[in-house]
Amino acid sequence: MFTIISLLILPLFSCAAPAEAESVDALIARGRVLLTEGKPLEAQALFEAAEAQDGASLKTRMWTLRSWLPQGRVNDTLNEIDKLDRAGTKGPEMDYLYGMAFAFKAKGYIEERAPAGVVDMAFQDAVRYLDKATRVDAVRFADAFAPLAESAWYARQLPLARSAADKATRLAPTDPEMQLLLGQVAIAQFVASNAIEAEKDLARSHWDTACAANLKAAQLLGTVGTPAARARTATPHLELARAFGWKKMSAEAAREYALALGYDPSIVDFGEVRGALDPAQFVTTLEAGCKNFVDNWGPENPGDATIQWWLGFAQFDQKQYAAAEAAFLAAVKKRPDYYNSWFYTALARYHQQKYAEAIEALRKNFDENPVDLVASIDGNRGYNIPIIDFLIGWSAQKNRNLDAAFLSEVETAVAPEHAPYWNNLGLFYRDAGDALARSKKETDKARAKELWEKSLVAYEKSLSLAPDDPNYMNDLAVILDYNLQRELPRAKALYAKALERATAELERKDLTSAVRELRVMAARDAKNNLERLVRQAEKEKEREKAKEQEKKDTPPAPVPVPPEKKDAEKEGGEKKEGLKQDVRAAVVR
Repeated sequence: MFTIISLLILPLFSCAAPAEAESVDALIARGRVLLTEGKPLEAQALFEAAEAQDGASLKTRMWTLRSWLPQGRVNDTLNEIDKLDRAGTKGPEMDYLYGMAFAFKAKGYIEERAPAGVVDMAFQDAVRYLDKATRVDAVRFADAFAPLAESAWYARQLPLARSAADKATRLAPTDPEMQLLLGQVAIAQFVASNAIEAEKDLARSHWDTACAANLKAAQLLGTVGTPAARARTATPHLELARAFGWKKMSAEAAREYALALGYDPSIVDFGEVRGALDPAQFVTTLEAGCKNFVDNWGPENPGDATIQWWLGFAQFDQKQYAAAEAAFLAAVKKRPDYYNSWFYTALARYHQQKYAEAIEALRKNFDENPVDLVASIDGNRGYNIPIIDFLIGWSAQKNRNLDAAFLSEVETAVAPEHAPYWNNLGLFYRDAGDALARSKKETDKARAKELWEKSLVAYEKSLSLAPDDPNYMNDLAVILDYNLQRELPRAKALYAKALERATAELERKDLTSAVRELRVMAARDAKNNLERLVRQAEKEKEREKAKEQEKKDTPPAPVPVPPEKKDAEKEGGEKKEGLKQDVRAAVVR
């Protein structure tokens, strides 16, 4: 967490000492080196061996406790220090331990996002104790200068932070983290002095120090060769960009921003970059950042998706629509969760008059994350809704009714309280169904019925939002009457009410020409449809009456006789005929 400076440890053992003391000191020295190498557990083993030899005196015990801190045992360390304090142990060793523990504690608070007051108090305590310890023995407690500098920086004690950072970088000139800290403190001093006319020369000195320290940090990180160090290189370049920004050196700032983006775009505030550069520079900086990233991490790494997104945004702002489309597509290819890339792709295509492709991109956004698309459109309705309206009109002209219905559905999601959007949705679902109904395929006919049902739902919604609108009444009646062919009494009532409302409104003098045209249409259609239903009803009555009369005029059909009964009747008839003949014969005789 903190850099440990070990350069001044070796001189501690230059003087002759008894064999046992040398052994303890050697163990401590080796342990401190391990601390600088980031191996606190191994260091602890050596410190505990030293404790075993000298009976756990403060001289050795302090280093064991010190080794606990980078292992995350901060509270354990503080508890042990408190025990020593209650036992009456005093001196610079205790100041050193308390200061280091509070410095680690403060950094932990930052990671935990503790309240600012708690963090500040911990840093203040760290400064108080570490300053006392290093004033007593700067050599023995050399590794305290780094946390002292950082703690003083957080505590806004710039002179002390600068003094400690200067010492820390002299003790560890090849430590990039110390150079970064020095640069951070120095630029803060520049900002403070630059506001005071009498301190302009001092401000320039601070600025020079900050730039030199960050350049040194970048160079040192470049020699490490690990991915972590490569990513960390973004930080000094970002600090250099800000330093150049203070001097209004925009070309130099743009270069450093591009370098920072190439190493780690996740630490760069793109809004900051946009504000620091003019729009054209913003585009070229992002382009350079994309190239630098590929050079550093390869073309398959998805880490530059954010740069690509912002590049698309910047190019769109500059009306470079084809380039913006390519950038947004590159961003969403690497990061499919950058859903609104599809929305901006649609806008870029719209401005290139690629309307079908624009609708395709909007549909992709809606399929992937409808909430995201709605939020994007809603973020600037005044700009976005007219574009959606245009695409709806274009789709309708091209008989792309399902596209027009999709776009209308998007509008209902953006503004569900707006009745005309629902009415449009009903219209395009109805028209799409009508087209399918003309097909000879049964699957198309079934699909047509599904679309008509959707149309009905949309029309019902529009009328619920505007219950007195005669056009909406007529449209709802039409889908019931012509398409679904059900609820005809309700359709008839809707036609009658639509005619009544439209007629009443047409008597007003304050209607706009557009509304008046709609009401004329509603009155005409409702009247025609109502008269048609009346005629149909009359014809239906006539047909029913004719059927009844036909039943009366037609004699009942003979009752069928079973074959066996017919045979019996026939036999009986033959007998009767025989009797008749016998009677005639008897008469003749």
